Amino acid sequence: MSLTVEREPIDISTLPANLQKHLDPGAPAKLKMMTARRMLPITPEQNVRMLYQLAIAAGGEVAEEAEKAFGDVPANIVVPVVQKEDHAGVLDWIAARRVADAPIIEAVVSNNATADETVARLASRADARMCDVIATNQVRLLQAPVIVEQLYQNANARMATVDRLLELCRREGVELKGLPGIREALQSDRDIFGEDAEREEDPEFAALLQQEARKAAREDREIPDFDKMSRSEQERYLREQEEKKEEDDEQRVRSMYDKLSRMTIAEKIRFATIGTREAINILVRDPNKLVHSAAVKSPRVRYPDVRNWAKNKSLPDSVIAYIAGNRDYTRHYEVMLNLVNNPKTPLHDTMSFLNHIRTNDLKSLSRNRNVPTQVSRQAKNLWRKRSGGSRR
Repeated sequence: MSLTVEREPIDISTLPANLQKHLDPGAPAKLKMMTARRMLPITPEQNVRMLYQLAIAAGGEVAEEAEKAFGDVPANIVVPVVQKEDHAGVLDWIAARRVADAPIIEAVVSNNATADETVARLASRADARMCDVIATNQVRLLQAPVIVEQLYQNANARMATVDRLLELCRREGVELKGLPGIREALQSDRDIFGEDAEREEDPEFAALLQQEARKAAREDREIPDFDKMSRSEQERYLREQEEKKEEDDEQRVRSMYDKLSRMTIAEKIRFATIGTREAINILVRDPNKLVHSAAVKSPRVRYPDVRNWAKNKSLPDSVIAYIAGNRDYTRHYEVMLNLVNNPKTPLHDTMSFLNHIRTNDLKSLSRNRNVPTQVSRQAKNLWRKRSGGSRR
């Protein structure tokens, strides 16, 4: 779901006739500039609406001046305007321009006329207090689960807050499509989130989560788009990553293991959703199915992770099965090749992949004693068929 709001023009006819001419597309630039500089003796509500209209429609210096002028309007004047406003575009514009003004943002998220997309966007980066404010409107959250998803992925949101929201979604049968990693946890017979919703916030976990979120944001900026890279570029990048991984501080990795081991199941699941890929690579090995399922389905998983997991024989069976059943992953040849050589891959998936495996790789697979007999035998049959019936 896009978090963008279409900012429609206001209905100019709702303004007094003497003000309508200031917003007319054919009005002199001088007249528009007077409005943009707040030089007219009008009400705050009229002022904000006219600034909005100029900002989205006038263009050029007039629009820039209107944006600047609105930024200078004192918060104590804007708040009552927001409370009365019923135009979703105006409210979205106000939220974008005054995102650092807590009283204004609180008024925006509390206004029923505010678009769900606006609230979701604010939820993605709000501080802990504002997250709590957004979380109080259960009616809006249930009609727009994307807001819950954004709060969940916001490291500033307190664990108790998101646990209560997830318990609400579980109780009401609300699906969080943007968080596939927690679907199984929500459907679990065990009350994973409700059991911790009332416990005191762990400051150590909260600090670690925010630290990890910052690192994760840097990772997202640095990792390339593999679909836009040539095969040789992909291979070079993966080699460099492997070399870098070998140089990782062993003590730092062990420290992460220790921190994760002290977390509750709910905390691990959230960490798997928004933590660094290092943390996800640890959690995908967790013996708890809810945790490793959340890790393999994390929105932060990237191709290099999947490629390595596909050949890992020590990962839980359900992790390998999920990768094998995900077409976004198996369209990559290296992932598919690793899967057919992994004895944990479900047999029906492996057999369907064999027709897409290159001849030389089929030959190697036919000699692989670690895969099921049916797989090696079928690989040998396909290899012989392609190589003209040779039995060598």
